[in-house]
Amino acid sequence: MVKKSNLLLCFFCCLLLFLSAELALRTYYTLTLKENFFSTPENQLDKLRTKKILPFRIFGTNHYDDAPFPTVIKDRYHRSFLYNKPTNTFRIVCLGGSTTENKNNYEQSSIHYPLILEHLLQAKYPNKNIEVINAGFAAYSSAHLLTLLAFDVVYWQADMAIISENINDLTTAYWPNYRTDYSNKYGSKFYAAPDYQELFSPLNVLFQYSRFYWFLKKRLPLSMPEKLSIASSSQTYSEAPLAIGQRTFTNNLQTLVHISQDAGIKVLFASQPISSQEDRFYVAQNAKPYHDTILYPPYPMFLKHHEFYNHILEQVAAKNKTYYLDQALLFSNHENYFADVVHYTDEGVHALANNYANYIIASKIIE
Repeated sequence: MVKKSNLLLCFFCCLLLFLSAELALRTYYTLTLKENFFSTPENQLDKLRTKKILPFRIFGTNHYDDAPFPTVIKDRYHRSFLYNKPTNTFRIVCLGGSTTENKNNYEQSSIHYPLILEHLLQAKYPNKNIEVINAGFAAYSSAHLLTLLAFDVVYWQADMAIISENINDLTTAYWPNYRTDYSNKYGSKFYAAPDYQELFSPLNVLFQYSRFYWFLKKRLPLSMPEKLSIASSSQTYSEAPLAIGQRTFTNNLQTLVHISQDAGIKVLFASQPISSQEDRFYVAQNAKPYHDTILYPPYPMFLKHHEFYNHILEQVAAKNKTYYLDQALLFSNHENYFADVVHYTDEGVHALANNYANYIIASKIIE
């Protein structure tokens, strides 16, 4: 009887502590973030119920509202642009992955490079309406950009597309069982449709409206992460990236050019800057949920592979006589521009936008 009463006492004490923590956390969020006290924005099940899978791209931004026919285009951060481009407007669409998206910079400082670029160009061309649409999204590769360009951007009456892509394509070759459609990477559980059985576990369902539960779940991993898998000198990684990967990346870029040119869209390719600091690479990649799934080359070799892919961008631009800006060169010796291996500090985002603006103005792209 004593044991039973002790168990009940322990249960009610734990319940009281949990409820106190829940109340404290909700009060904190209400006072500091001005959120609704009764909301649970962290609820992964609610997000899943309302989440739409985008045809072909699977994940990313839905650039339209729910009207029968789109009347506006929404960028990554829901800025609205008229679907039918207004007269006297020069419209630029920025395509890329997380280095175009600039999510951390937006969340912390409400900036992203397309927004800054728009302000810079508008100041230079006051008699013209300048629009710069951020269509970047984390993890997007050139394959995603092809789909987005072919099924969306060509109908947006864009005058120019800025395309910067590298690391998301490059790392595809490090995943097992390489496929030219990148399904070896993007068909994995980390990118494909969600695992409903795992997400709708008994605990998730029971505590789905508890902010404290999701707070703990995010910060207390159930298992220790494994170390990043780096190839040793005895494992095969040559100075050049995987040949079929190079060919795939080249073909995707060529197709991006052909689709753009057929739609009358000017193309500006840009190389992707990367930090030379090896520790940033290990920290960034160790944070990925799939870091133990793939085998990376040693960082000096990784840098060479990354440079190789930037060179492919330059070669495709030269072959097709499109515009090319070497952002990687302009970022060299500026480690203060990097927040991690390829993402930028706010200073880096401003530098990126300024480099684009200076190039566009000097090249007289906007008439």
